[in-house]
Amino acid sequence: MRHAQEQVARYFGAYDAATLPAGAELFIYGAGEGGRLVAGELAHLPVRILGFIDGNPRGPVAGYPVFPPGHLATADRPGMHLVLASQFWADIAESLPVFRFAKVHNAHPLIVHLQGRKAGWRRESAPIDIRQDCSAPEPPAGHPLLDGLRQARNGDLYHAADAFYRWLEDDGAALRLRPEPPPSLEDLALDDPDPPWVVNVTDAPASPAPAAGAAGKAEELAGLVAAAPANANLLAYAAALALARHDAKAGRFDLAERRLEAVRVSHSCPSGMHHWLRNTQHAIGLARAGEPVPPQLARLVGDDNGYFSRRMCLLPFQRFDIQADGAVLVCCGHWLPTAIGNVLAQEADSVLNSPVVQDIRRSMLDGSFKYCDAVKCGAIASGTLEKRDEVVDPEVLAAMATGRVTVDRVHSMVFAIDQSCNLSCPSCRTTVQVEGREERERKLRAVDEVILPLLSKASRLQLDTAGELFVSKVARRLLSRLNPKDFPHLEVNIITNGTLFDERQWASFPDVQPMIGYVRVSTDAATQKNFEKLRRGARWNVFRANMDFIAKLRRDGKIREFDTSFTYQVDNFREIPDFISWCFSLGCDYVNFEKLENIVFSIRDYLERAVHLPGHPDHDDFRAVLRHPAVHDPRVRFDIDLANF
Repeated sequence: MRHAQEQVARYFGAYDAATLPAGAELFIYGAGEGGRLVAGELAHLPVRILGFIDGNPRGPVAGYPVFPPGHLATADRPGMHLVLASQFWADIAESLPVFRFAKVHNAHPLIVHLQGRKAGWRRESAPIDIRQDCSAPEPPAGHPLLDGLRQARNGDLYHAADAFYRWLEDDGAALRLRPEPPPSLEDLALDDPDPPWVVNVTDAPASPAPAAGAAGKAEELAGLVAAAPANANLLAYAAALALARHDAKAGRFDLAERRLEAVRVSHSCPSGMHHWLRNTQHAIGLARAGEPVPPQLARLVGDDNGYFSRRMCLLPFQRFDIQADGAVLVCCGHWLPTAIGNVLAQEADSVLNSPVVQDIRRSMLDGSFKYCDAVKCGAIASGTLEKRDEVVDPEVLAAMATGRVTVDRVHSMVFAIDQSCNLSCPSCRTTVQVEGREERERKLRAVDEVILPLLSKASRLQLDTAGELFVSKVARRLLSRLNPKDFPHLEVNIITNGTLFDERQWASFPDVQPMIGYVRVSTDAATQKNFEKLRRGARWNVFRANMDFIAKLRRDGKIREFDTSFTYQVDNFREIPDFISWCFSLGCDYVNFEKLENIVFSIRDYLERAVHLPGHPDHDDFRAVLRHPAVHDPRVRFDIDLANF
C-alpha cells in the first residue's frame, strides 16, 4: 500500500491541469461537488475525461458516466491519469492497487481554490509568508531567490521574474524552494479564510534529491508555480516568465511556450502586466522561427543586453494625458495603460506625483521600463527611444543624477476627456457619441478647477484625441478660456478629423489663434470611396474643402505646422503612396502613419484587418508598399522600424 501512496502527486492545481499532455485520458475519483468543480476546470482543456469513479455509482454526473472503483482495474493502462477529487484523498490512495497509470493526482487543493473563487472569499492577491530555514549563516539580502520572492510579495512582476531568472542562471545561489501546499478547506479558520501561503527557503538537502544545477532549480520553480494558490497570480507569473526566459535561452522554445500557456490558463494575469506575457510569447515565436529578435526584446529570451539601461523616456516626467473617464496616463494608453490618478476625483497635486507615477518614473531611471509594452510602443519598436547620453532636458538630467521621481509641473498635457464626435469610424466606435449633461457638467468643473491651473505652467496642450473638439462642449470651454496673456508659455496643438474645421469654426476662438502650434488632421484614405467607408458619417467634398482651408492657414503663417495621420489596415494600405503625395501637394509638414489598434473589434475581425501582422494574407503586399520611394521621404513618419521591411 505504501507503494500506491508514492504514486500520488503531492498536490494538483490549475497549473498542473493546464500542463497535462494534450489528449491525455483521465478519470476523476469522486462525483460530489468537488469532482464536478474539477471536471468543469478540466473541460476547457485538450484532455479527455472518461468519467467519474465513485463508491456510490449512479447516473451520469455533469454529462460524464460514473463507474465503481473496481472499474479502474480493467481501465488501467500506461498514460492514464487518475485525479483524486476528495478531501479523503490519502485514504483513497491507501486503498488503490499499484497502477500502470502515468500519475495519480491529489486535486483537493484545486477544489479548495475553486470553492473559494465560487464563494468569493479568496482575496485578489494571496499574501505570501517567506520562511527561511538555513543551517548556513543568513544569506545576503541580494540573494536572487529571496529577492524574487520578496519582489513578488511587494507586487513587482518585472523585478521578481528577473530575480528568479538570475537564480536559475547562478550556479552559486544554492538556496532551494520548499513551498507548502495550500491549506485544505477544513483547515481554514473562520477569522482568516485566506491565510498566507507559506514558501520555505532552505539549504537542507531534499529527499528524493532533485536534479543537479539549473535543471533542479527549474523543477523547483515549476513546482512553485504548480503549488501557487489560484490567487497568487503575480508570483505564478513571475516564476513562469523566468522559466520561459531560461528555457528560451537554452533553445527549448516548445517548453517555454507551454509554460506561458499553462500559467495563462491557471492564473489571472496581474492587472496592467499583460504585455509581459504577450511580448515574451512574441519574442519566443521569433526565436523559434529563426528570425532575429529585436534588441529591445532580447532580455525576454535570454540575458539582459542592457538595451534599456542605455535609454531614457522623458514622457513620465513631462506628460499628463487626461482620458474620457478622468483617469490620467503619462503615455499612450495602448502601450502604457496604467493610470496614475483621476482629475474628476482628486486634486491636481495628488495626481501629479502619485505613488504610481513615481514608480513609473523610477522604472525609467532603473532601466526596467516595466510598465511599457515594448512591442506596441512606437518609440521602442522603431528604435528611436532617446539614449541616456543624449538627454538634454535639465529636469530629466537632474532626475537621472539624483533619482528624484517627483516633478513640479506638467510640461505637456493631452486633453482627451470628452469622446463626443460627429463621426462613428469603424476602427474607433460603433455609434456617434455625445456626452450626457451630468457627465459634461462634471468635466466642465474639472476644466475650471483642475486643468486650467495645471496649464498655467505647461508648455504644450494637445486636444482632442478622444473625439472631435468642435463637437465637444468641454473642449470648446477650454479653448475659450485660453489666451496668450494668462498662458504665456503655452502652445496649443489640435488634432481633428477635419470635417468641421472651416473658417466659421476657426473664427469662433480668436484668442487662442496666436497660440496654435500644429493642426493634425486624422484621416485614413486618399479616395472618396475609402474615406466615406472608414470615416463613417463624413462627406468627402466637405472634408477636401476644409483641408484646403487649413492649408491656407499654414501658407499664411496662421499656424506653424500642418500634419496628417493615417491608420493603416487592410482596407487602405495600398493608398499610402497616393495619400503621401496628396498631403505634400497641400503643403503638409509631416505625414504620420500608425498601425491599427484593436479598440472595438473581435479578435477575428481585428486579425482580418491588421495587415501589419506577419500572418496576414496581404502582409507581403503591405511590405511591398513600404518599399515605395514616397514612404522613405524624411517627412514621413511610421510607428514601425522601416529598416525591418
